[in-house]
Amino acid sequence: MPDPLSSPAAYQAFIYALPSRYPSIRRSTLVYVSSKEKLYWYDSVPHPHDLSLASTDPHHKHVPPDIKRQRVPAPELSFTRSNLPFLIAEIERTVLPSAPQGNS
Repeated sequence: MPDPLSSPAAYQAFIYALPSRYPSIRRSTLVYVSSKEKLYWYDSVPHPHDLSLASTDPHHKHVPPDIKRQRVPAPELSFTRSNLPFLIAEIERTVLPSAPQGNS
């Protein structure tokens, strides 16, 4: 498979092939699911004052119990490759533990 970030057509092919790699994906449409509880989130806002995040700057993960202020490094994220396979696998592992696991 070509680099999914190399062109719009490569990215489209990558997105549409995800359901064949991850059985928990039933459709290739992105859907927002509302929840009262935020489990975690990732972002790339730099926090140069927080030395614990330096190893993966600017990527990091917000985690409970103080989800807005508690951050941990996110070595799996990158600006140079698609993050979707990692994020899907993480969701399957942590949020949907009974879902069939993908073939990354």
